[in-house]
This record gives sequence, C-alpha cells and structure tokens, in this order.
Amino acid sequence: MRLLSKSFWIRFIIYDAIFFLAFYGTIIFTFPLNELLDSNKELIESKIKYKLEYQDASLSLALNIKFKNLQLTPIDVLEKDKEKGVESLRVKSLELSPHLMKIYKTKKGAFSFDAEVFNGEISGEFEVKDAPNQTNNQPRGRKKGAVVQKKDVQESNYVKLFLEKVSLTEISSFFKMKLPIHGDISGSAETYTGTSRGKLRVFFVESNLNIKDAKLGEGKVKTMYGDISVPQIKIGDLSLVSKMDKNVLKLEPIDIKTDDVEANLDGNIGFGMVINPNLKIKYKFTDSFLAANKPLSAALSGLNLVKSKDGYYQYQISGTLDKLKYTQIR
Repeated sequence: MRLLSKSFWIRFIIYDAIFFLAFYGTIIFTFPLNELLDSNKELIESKIKYKLEYQDASLSLALNIKFKNLQLTPIDVLEKDKEKGVESLRVKSLELSPHLMKIYKTKKGAFSFDAEVFNGEISGEFEVKDAPNQTNNQPRGRKKGAVVQKKDVQESNYVKLFLEKVSLTEISSFFKMKLPIHGDISGSAETYTGTSRGKLRVFFVESNLNIKDAKLGEGKVKTMYGDISVPQIKIGDLSLVSKMDKNVLKLEPIDIKTDDVEANLDGNIGFGMVINPNLKIKYKFTDSFLAANKPLSAALSGLNLVKSKDGYYQYQISGTLDKLKYTQIR
C-alpha cells in the first residue's frame, strides 16, 4: 500500500488549523451574547437580586464573558427608595470564566473573575460545593489549618481574592461611610464559609493586605454624647495580616506612628456558632495634631475619657458581631 507523502500531511494539518481558526473566530465574533443576555435579563436579575445594566458584552478568546461599563443596583434598595437616588456599583470591566454557567445550573462548581472596579483591580476565584462533613475536609487548593467539622451546614463557599491598588476612598463613597477611609489597598485574601440554619459559618480566613498612605476622615463619629467632627488623620502605610487556627483568626499586631496619631491594635476573632471578637486598641493624638485641631481637642476633653499613664485611650472590643461591647481599659 502506498504511503501518503510528507507534503500531504503538512497540507492536511495546515488546512485543519485554518478551518479550526475560522470556525473558532466565527463563534467568538458572531455569538449573539448580548441578545441571549437581554432575553434572560429578568431571570438573571431575579437570581442575583441586582438590576443589571451594561454597555456591551462579548466573548474573549478564552471564551470568557466580558462586560464593559457594568452597573449593578440592589433590587431591594430600588423597591424601598424609588424616589431617591440609589448608589450603584459601577464596574469598568468584568471578565467571568464560562464555568459560571455550571454554578448557575447546578449550584456547584467554580469560576474565576477579573474586574476593574473602585479605581483598581479585583480578581480571584469563587467555588460553591457541598458542605464538608468531616474534620479537615478542605476546598480545592486549601492549606492545612481549616478545621471543618459541622455536619449541619447546607453548602459552603470558597473565595480567593487578589487586589491591586483598590481605592478605599471609592469604597467609602460607595458605602456612604460617615468617617471615610483613604488609601490604596493591595494583596490577597481567602475565605471558606458556609450557611447553617440561616446563619453564616466561617471555617477559614487568611489575609495578607497592604494599605498605602492610609488616612481616616474627615467625617463624624457617633458617641453616646452626640456626633463628634473628626478632621483627616494620617495613618500611614499598614499591613493587615491574619491567619486562622482552630476556629480562631489571629491578627498580627498593627502599630501606627505618624505626625497625627500613635495607635496599636492586637487580638483575635473567634468563629464558632457566633463570631466573637477579642480585640484591644489603644491610641493617642499627638500634641501638634490636637493644637492644630482645637474643636476635636475640646470635644475629647468634654467626654471625660480616662487615659492610661502614658496618655493612651484604651479599649477592649468583645461581644458578638451583631452586639459589640466597647469597654474602656483604665
């Protein structure tokens, strides 16, 4: 039997490659994604509980779904405040892996995402799976240390985030914080959570975040004596590092020393049936800062707060997440 020539196989491979690229390109550039999303918009909005608006949607070469100028508005907020202006989350661009469709249909699986939002970039992965029912049954890629032993959890979610120069100013504005935070945050964070009888269960948290040139204020702080106006306070560069061990999230101590304030935060947060913070914070404003901000100095003097021997205000933060207790340490 006569063997086919080498040139035949070369032409065969080239023609196959051209056909595949033409077919692949036709799918990418002609797939009616916008029409498909528009026809299912009400169904999608009912599932995610957000009103969905975007300038354009398309497929990337990796078959990821790409949104341009996306706007998300909570439906429950719209229904309550139809007459008022409602703040929407604006995303410059969002890219989702096609595996999202599996979660949409089966409520299980994992997908990746990449978003330009809050003047920075947030990317990562999200996984939905059955709840673990034995100790140390961990999500894909999880390290040792996640203690998981609750059999009554209906489902669990694993989220890994990467942040690049995300603006805390933009986040404060979006959430309408009375005392805004400024600076750019970068780094990574992981969470492994579940729901049990309608309550959040946290199995694992780990973070390694850095805030560049952080500032607090200006704004107002609510006290039992009324609101206090707070000028902008320089905090400086911060590292937020935490790791969970046996259901306790341990925070690495945070030390702050700037021309405006000296402060320290230390402690841990317990995650059981309820979330129990056990934190200690102490702070004092510098003499030069108080001299330049006499209204704040007068307001602090009027509160008759007790200082430690070295001039710090000290507090113990305890209780539960929905009912925090602030105890002044004398």
